[in-house]
Amino acid sequence: MNRIFLMPNPTKDVGLHTTATLIKRLLGDGFSCIVNSYTALELPDAPALQAAGLAVMEPRDAMEQCSFVMVIGGDGSILNVAAWAAEAGRPILGVNMGTLGFMSEVEVGEAHLISRVKDNDFTLDTRAMLSVSIIDADGTTAFKTTVLNEAVVSKGLSSKVIRLTVRVGDEETVTYSGDGVIVSTPTGSTAYSLAAGGPILAPSSPCIAVTPLFPITLTVRPFVVDLASEIIIEPLYGQQEIYLSPDGFEAQRLRAGQRVHIVRAPQSVSLIRLKNIGFYQRIRAKLSI
Repeated sequence: MNRIFLMPNPTKDVGLHTTATLIKRLLGDGFSCIVNSYTALELPDAPALQAAGLAVMEPRDAMEQCSFVMVIGGDGSILNVAAWAAEAGRPILGVNMGTLGFMSEVEVGEAHLISRVKDNDFTLDTRAMLSVSIIDADGTTAFKTTVLNEAVVSKGLSSKVIRLTVRVGDEETVTYSGDGVIVSTPTGSTAYSLAAGGPILAPSSPCIAVTPLFPITLTVRPFVVDLASEIIIEPLYGQQEIYLSPDGFEAQRLRAGQRVHIVRAPQSVSLIRLKNIGFYQRIRAKLSI
């Protein structure tokens, strides 16, 4: 485990100065380091770093040849590469430059801990993912993606509520009017779902959380279903715009007759853990509860 594909978030590491410092340290610690060509163009002292052993590859080649991916940024940066890393079977080590950093393992000032990966002195924290699809009325798949945190079906900018039916398998579970619904993995239970009043799920929980967004009723509450469940969200269409937002990235507008299917994804993503910190200890530290 000594070949790293470094993927910095340039909006967090402005000028990539932290990334350059990390590369120097990692090369000195005996790691092989890879960046893509886009990163290399912005990296300070790139020629000197390449002379010291930094490799520059296209992203697909880098992902195939690395031992693990180091994401420098925040949890959003990890979400951005999670499906790709999972598909390639590469674990992720997060270096936090964000705010909460639930998934990131080390802060920038703890870079000395990274050397333990080379000695196989770490554990892997495997996280379930969800496969999210938009299905046309005739059964055709119009869109499909994989998420680590959540899928959100919600209204657009209008102040009007939307009406949704949520099914678990063949069983209609709830129909209500509101702003939408969040379907989250255990990993995503500490993100948007938590802010909306959803439950906190331990990462290893074989569960999916379904959290209604501002339902106009006293009887609709968040609920938890088995990770093997199929969840179907059927909007009752009118003039209102309705969107699917996967992991907070580019929203997909739903057309009349379309529905959203959510099931467990066949692949999982693994996070490298270097500290002996339990999930609830991490929650207390990040949320001050």
